[in-house]
Amino acid sequence: MESKLTLKLDTRVIKRAKKIAAERNRSLSSMVEQFFRQLPEDIDDTVVLSPIVRELSGILTAEQLSDLDYRSYLEKKYE
Repeated sequence: MESKLTLKLDTRVIKRAKKIAAERNRSLSSMVEQFFRQLPEDIDDTVVLSPIVRELSGILTAEQLSDLDYRSYLEKKYE
């Protein structure tokens, strides 16, 4: 059974996709369908962390990781 799908995409992306589809003598719908078919059927939402990342997680608070702190750090590092 087929169903209709409406997508909202950037105009430039659509133009490029249509051009590629035409060059390959395919419809844009068939290209999108092929992409979706390549997606895994079973999605595992669990994230596997390496031992080092597990060990380091929680050391810094959110406040310590603010963009301004990191920017200051980089500015000092690359003076």
